[in-house]
Amino acid sequence: MPFLLAGAIGGGLAAGAGLLGAGVGIVGGAVLGGLAGASIDARVAQQNQLRQAAAADERAFRLQQQQADIQQTRTSRAAFRQSVLARAAMANVAYQTGGAGSSALAGGMGSVQSQTASRIGAMQQTAAMNTKIGQQTLQGAQARTSAGTYGAIGDITQTIFGTIGGYNAVGKLMVT
Repeated sequence: MPFLLAGAIGGGLAAGAGLLGAGVGIVGGAVLGGLAGASIDARVAQQNQLRQAAAADERAFRLQQQQADIQQTRTSRAAFRQSVLARAAMANVAYQTGGAGSSALAGGMGSVQSQTASRIGAMQQTAAMNTKIGQQTLQGAQARTSAGTYGAIGDITQTIFGTIGGYNAVGKLMVT
């Protein structure tokens, strides 16, 4: 459908250019119009593909984000589990050696807990940074899609302008 519509529009514009331009017949204008229509159709198809690619990039980003969230949760749980096991092992050794109420045991457990909290905090910071990187990548892809759209609009208008005779046709219209 877009090919037929653009071809008809381009054919009509080119035919009009053929009537305005010196020595350009209606048949030549129709051929130019068909070429212009094909060019417009190609740019429209390209823009559709760019939009589809941008949507796929966004879906992929969302899935990667979900995957990173799952991995971060697993890693945090593993770090917490290791912390619990380390503190239990320390407490077991302290009870077996008679140092259950010692400050060494309290300090050792506090150290394990602090290190665990530090590891989990670093993982959360990394996850947050990865999210920001992904968002910036997604915004870049969206900007490239928009740039392609504006480029296509410019190309289409340039094609139409050239098909109707460009500046020569404008000059002739202004003289008459």
